[in-house]
Amino acid sequence: MKTAKKNIIYLLISIIFAFSNLSAQTPLLDSLKLRLATMPDDTNKLNLLEQIGTESSSPDSVIKYSNIMEQLAVQLDNQKMLARAYNQKAWATYCTRDYVTAYMYDIQSIDILQQINSKYDLATVYMNHATTLEAINDDIKAIDYYKLSLDIFSELKDTSSICMALSYLGGICASNYMFTSAQNYFSQVINIATQFGDTSNIADGYMNMGHLTMRQFESNHSADYSQLNTAINYLLKAYDIMTNHNVNFVYLMQLYPKISNAYLEKALHKSCTNKKQALDSCLMFIDEGLKRGVEYGFDFSEFQLNITKVRHLIALKKLDEALTLLKSVDENILNTTDDYDSYLIYINECYIDYYQALGNYKKAFEYSQKQYDNFRQQSIKNIQVKLTQTQMQTEFDIQLRQRDKEEFERELMHRTRESRQFMLLIFFSIAFIALMIFAIIIHIGSLKRKQLNEQLNLQNEELEANQEHILEQTKIISKANKDITASIRYAKHIQEVAMPSNEYIKSLFPDSMVFFRPRDIVSGDFYWVAQLGHYKAIAVVDCTGHGVPGAFMSMLGISILNDKFSTLDTDSPDFTAAHILDIVRDTLRQSLRQRADDYTNQDGMDMAFCILDTETNRLQYAGAFRPLLLIRHCDIFQYEADRMPISSYMNSEKPFTNNTIEIKQGDVIYMYTDGITDQFGGTQSSKFSARRLRDLLLETHQLPFEQQQKIYEREINNWMKSELSEDNRAQTDDMLLVGIRF
Repeated sequence: MKTAKKNIIYLLISIIFAFSNLSAQTPLLDSLKLRLATMPDDTNKLNLLEQIGTESSSPDSVIKYSNIMEQLAVQLDNQKMLARAYNQKAWATYCTRDYVTAYMYDIQSIDILQQINSKYDLATVYMNHATTLEAINDDIKAIDYYKLSLDIFSELKDTSSICMALSYLGGICASNYMFTSAQNYFSQVINIATQFGDTSNIADGYMNMGHLTMRQFESNHSADYSQLNTAINYLLKAYDIMTNHNVNFVYLMQLYPKISNAYLEKALHKSCTNKKQALDSCLMFIDEGLKRGVEYGFDFSEFQLNITKVRHLIALKKLDEALTLLKSVDENILNTTDDYDSYLIYINECYIDYYQALGNYKKAFEYSQKQYDNFRQQSIKNIQVKLTQTQMQTEFDIQLRQRDKEEFERELMHRTRESRQFMLLIFFSIAFIALMIFAIIIHIGSLKRKQLNEQLNLQNEELEANQEHILEQTKIISKANKDITASIRYAKHIQEVAMPSNEYIKSLFPDSMVFFRPRDIVSGDFYWVAQLGHYKAIAVVDCTGHGVPGAFMSMLGISILNDKFSTLDTDSPDFTAAHILDIVRDTLRQSLRQRADDYTNQDGMDMAFCILDTETNRLQYAGAFRPLLLIRHCDIFQYEADRMPISSYMNSEKPFTNNTIEIKQGDVIYMYTDGITDQFGGTQSSKFSARRLRDLLLETHQLPFEQQQKIYEREINNWMKSELSEDNRAQTDDMLLVGIRF
């Protein structure tokens, strides 16, 4: 369903593109072409070619003049206009659904614009490229490019483009069920547009909020009737703005299918108390939308409105009228479009509803089978497009590397030639100065020259002696450093052996992830898992310090957990996560010889500890300064840890708190150390923060853990990137994040 809806959206974009350029058939385009024939090959001709491409309604015409523009831009070495030519060709091929070719043109344009640092053009191409990535179902990368575009438009303070980028981000998040993020983006559109009095974007924001609420209702098969009313209220706000202000009617034509469908869903809901009124409202917006489409001569929403009308007739049990209209729509689409499969999913759904209402379940099943076959064919096409895109991207990367190599060789030859010339100049200069000094020395006299030579010889001997001493000391230091590093690396091996292997973790928690990044070679953070009967335990621990001192503490912590956990009685009432933390605290204090009344020795650990009962699906959690995050149905819950460490501490005799959680299928839990949240970075040199980590986990938790881990790696690296140079900020502490999906 998601792919089919995307295809309809992309078809809508291409139709809007064609409609917005109807002026291509006007005398304006003809006059531009006449001017082109008499113009010399200069920058003015490039601008005219770009204008002709913009005014043209046919993708073939756009590509034709963009090719001429490309050749002239190469001839004039105008990189900016060359990038724009590639951008025009990318958009034209996109409108013909040749997404792979559009992708390659986008990459060529981006490569040029990044080199010349043309920010506005680059932001525009980023947005177009993100749309192409959506079309080939690479939504994760598309979101990245939308955000890059948004960053540049924000820097340029272009509010209209900011709203457009936010709308696209909200749309792709909604398509991927990232509803919280989508709502945030659409709310920003409404706030910004309201601040600047931009009625078009205000209306678009309310329309998107209404459509998003409908998506939430449909995706959860919700029984929450209030969501339908909320969606309709948003859509009616958009309708009121569009009909009372001078808003682009294209937005209005997008609104009619959404608002009529919302009223139909309301009428079909079991909680609807006035079904007739909802059906009447649905029909009113259908008829008004069809009428407006005829008035504007712009009927791209006719199909969706007629599909809703078919479902409306089925709801009224007017089955003969519904079948007649459905056949008419089916035949019209078959005869007027080359992409019949994009519409087939909606047509088949109507046939299924019709035959079910008729009581002909055999026929309904046949159309269900057709629906399944259509889904499968679409999946195969998407895979083929993705493979082709990957192959072309690889070939293009090879071409870029070859070009970079050639440019490097030319630059190296140029620098070598300059270096030789400079060395010759230095040589002749030194020779001239030496001759002058020699003449002066002769003039002063042989005695002065002898004294000077003796002093120089003495200084040379001292210098040689010092150099030999420094070289010897350097060798000693280098050898010591190598020996120390080798010892620490071997200690790392010992620490890795002490911690559970990936295979063992996967055997206990198959769908899990460990993001582990020590600050130094060895780490003060560690993770631990074990099984005792039908209980599975996992701990995420942050020891005092890092590097070698922290590693010693971690080895002590691993030893205590291994020794104590295996001896516990699972049938005892004391077999709880909190009691285990009490035991570990007492054992650690004895090992470190800490007294209850002495707080000077505060070496210890922060820990999040969980025990899963595989028979009852109950999870016990106890924490010492380290919380537990639980994500369920796109909502995030934080279980707070006790504000005391596993160490000698004020109130250290107080027992830890035990939390019991009923685990449901699809739940995801995360445990982490403060090395991530306390990492300094960003433009303000601030901490990454627990709030930013929670937002990132909530946005990505539905992805496979392999993809999540790559995203966390990238986000941390970007956060640590210095705004003043390409150097990274130093990692301040060990980092550990563990995730488990049930």
